[in-house]
Amino acid sequence: MSVSRYADSVVARRTAKQLALQLGFSSAAQEQIVLVVSELASNLIKYAGRGTVNLQTLAESDRAGILISSHDRGPGFDAGKALADGYSSSGTLGIGLGSVKRMVDVMEIHSRQGGHSGTDIICKKWLPAPFVAPKYLVCPLDIGAVSRPKQGFDVNGDAYLIKREHSGSCLIAVIDGVGHGARAQRAARTAEHYIDHHSDQPIPGIFRGIDLACQATSGVVMALAYFDHGNSTLTFASIGNIEAKVVGGDEKVSLLLKRGILGRQAPAPIISRHRWSPGQALVLHSDGVSSRWNWHEFAHLGEKPAQFIAEQMHRKLQKDSDDATLIFVK
Repeated sequence: MSVSRYADSVVARRTAKQLALQLGFSSAAQEQIVLVVSELASNLIKYAGRGTVNLQTLAESDRAGILISSHDRGPGFDAGKALADGYSSSGTLGIGLGSVKRMVDVMEIHSRQGGHSGTDIICKKWLPAPFVAPKYLVCPLDIGAVSRPKQGFDVNGDAYLIKREHSGSCLIAVIDGVGHGARAQRAARTAEHYIDHHSDQPIPGIFRGIDLACQATSGVVMALAYFDHGNSTLTFASIGNIEAKVVGGDEKVSLLLKRGILGRQAPAPIISRHRWSPGQALVLHSDGVSSRWNWHEFAHLGEKPAQFIAEQMHRKLQKDSDDATLIFVK
């Protein structure tokens, strides 16, 4: 997750708590994980200006857990001093990296100063032993996401949701509230909240529910992509002008869009199911990102992490005239 403002930190903490809950961490351990993410995100904003927070499930033969890491290209800092209690690498008060170290099982800091500056912080927290074979599968998808408000606005009228399941499958949504500013944000957050609490519903039911939930708002356009890991399939549905393309791989995939606005008696979406194969990638983006692009422009990035690819595409294709969100899945 790209972090450059307080709202990004909120999303990172919420995502961390959701993943910790899914993995089976206790309530106390969940709060520790949220605090770790909060400190790393705060340091990125205050000290480096921006960076990324990464969350990943860990699984070994005798244990499972969560990996939390952050990366920035800031000027670097004294890692030894930063581990003192109550000291944040930003020089401001916080729980401090010393406290973070006690909340996790493994912590590594790689901070470079000078011409090749930047800092990587890697934390691992394991579920308590003895480890029993988990009832979940680790989702193999690599997902990158970038979202920012329209230039000159403090609030984002776009929203997105990445919800991984115990089965190893994943539901992804990109939502664009009609208009800009607080009005659009309210609509987008209403839809996001509905999906978050009804993700077990069939896709048609989710769209019907959002159409009802958003009636008191300006409305939203939305795309849903459901990856079924066990069956290697992608199920896709969309109402409105969220762009969706499957790139890479040998098989051509056409994703069908249907015009309309959820919250204004939208029609039922066209739901399509496709084979998902290694080498394929899905790009979803709101209309604040230009649709005039060809994968050949970015194919040389194909081996890079999904977050890096998402940031490069977003940087090149974003428009200043609208909220802009892009998700890259491979």
